[in-house]
Amino acid sequence: MTASGIQIFLKNIPDVGVIRTRYPIMPLHQAGSMVYKEVDALKDVALMPHKYRILYPDSRMDNGTIEPVSRPL
Repeated sequence: MTASGIQIFLKNIPDVGVIRTRYPIMPLHQAGSMVYKEVDALKDVALMPHKYRILYPDSRMDNGTIEPVSRPL
């Protein structure tokens, strides 16, 4: 049998030793999933609206062209 679950004592780190963790360290294996990529893209659009202005519906004129930007934000 092998242990499964959250490790309390991490493996031996050279020049440091064995470390006891107080809180669980969650893996970042979701970084490649589609949900992570979509949330990351949404974060970029929300935090940098001047860069992604073309994606906002109110930045389009009635004829479908993009409204010129007078100055960068």
